[in-house]
Amino acid sequence: MTARLDELITDPRASINGRHRTAQSLYIAGIMLFLAGINTFAFSLFPIKLVDPLWQLNLCTSILSNSPFLLIACLFVLAASALNQRDKQINRRATSLSIFSRWLSLILLLSIPFQLYLGTQAIKIQNQAVMEQVQVISRVAKGVKATTNEQELRAFAATLPDPVNLPAKIDIPFEAFKQRIGERLQGNINRALEQASQQKSKNIQTYIKEFTRNAIQSIILSTGFAAVAALKNENYGLHSILISMLRL
Repeated sequence: MTARLDELITDPRASINGRHRTAQSLYIAGIMLFLAGINTFAFSLFPIKLVDPLWQLNLCTSILSNSPFLLIACLFVLAASALNQRDKQINRRATSLSIFSRWLSLILLLSIPFQLYLGTQAIKIQNQAVMEQVQVISRVAKGVKATTNEQELRAFAATLPDPVNLPAKIDIPFEAFKQRIGERLQGNINRALEQASQQKSKNIQTYIKEFTRNAIQSIILSTGFAAVAALKNENYGLHSILISMLRL
């Protein structure tokens, strides 16, 4: 009976070694996952266009999409630090990732109004591209209307950047032919404006849905990173407020 009880007693050294091995495994997994997330984020930014609102919006989306992996990585390293508090390397990395989590939490919160602004700018850019196309067709229509004979019409068509296929010989009165071209161009303008209106409405609906989802996701992940940072230190202003909210 005594021998059986001795077998059930855990060897303290074996327990400590097991914790250290677990800590090392968590640390390696966390660092690898963190590097993989940073690598994916970095390569998603190419080609770099700092002043382009669409690129800036992609930057916010990339940060948001890679944040869950970074959050798990930070948790792994902090868990490793808790299991093996004597390992200086693990503790240094845990402290660094705690600071990283603190800043990323703040960045995620600040990205919400920034995404709202960038989204409106992106919609304007998309609508502007269509309106520029309409303006080009309008200029062509005005140029055609200003011509007074077939020679002027052909000379004007030759100056256009896109080739215009005119018949080798116009068999109907020139004014009737010119009116037919004008009606065709006006039809193109009307279709372009209608498509622009429909596309703008669709873009706004899509943007509202994506912004709402991203805003909620940003708040959730920001709170998560604030909680991770608080595992090392709870006293850092805005983040301590978030942690207090979690405890309510």
